[in-house]
Amino acid sequence: MSLQMLEALAAAESARIVHRDVKPENIMLDAGGGWWLLDFGIARHLAMPSNTATVLRFGRFTPGYAPREQFRNIKPEIDGRADLFALGVTVVESSTGRNDFTAGARDVFDVLSRVEHTDLPRLGLSCADADSFADLVEAMTRKRPDQRPANVAEALAWMREVAAANGL
Repeated sequence: MSLQMLEALAAAESARIVHRDVKPENIMLDAGGGWWLLDFGIARHLAMPSNTATVLRFGRFTPGYAPREQFRNIKPEIDGRADLFALGVTVVESSTGRNDFTAGARDVFDVLSRVEHTDLPRLGLSCADADSFADLVEAMTRKRPDQRPANVAEALAWMREVAAANGL
């Protein structure tokens, strides 16, 4: 799933589109084993004017998946790295069965505080290059966009290295 989602996000990034709503509900597995990224309803084309007023305190987002720069509406920082964050959260949730940002949260503000101040648990997987994959997911979910991979293409290259090391 991770490889195909990064391929989809890299294609969007090359077209200067940020999905802005990557989450389990927007990823589908088809009968042939292919993964699809759905619902580009709040996607943004970076070369076009934003429809979200810059003065708004919050941008458009799904709590528990959007990174700080997206929910705080810090437009200059919202790019493909926001999608990397959301995909990383989705990968952790898919692997552990739990989104630590949303599980047991009192309200949306508790969720947002957790996104800003709490790190997700490191993945503990059993495959040939589990540490490298866990490193990638950890890098994708770093708090600040400048600490994540520079772009989706870079994360995709890293994922392809992990896949090749595991014979995928």
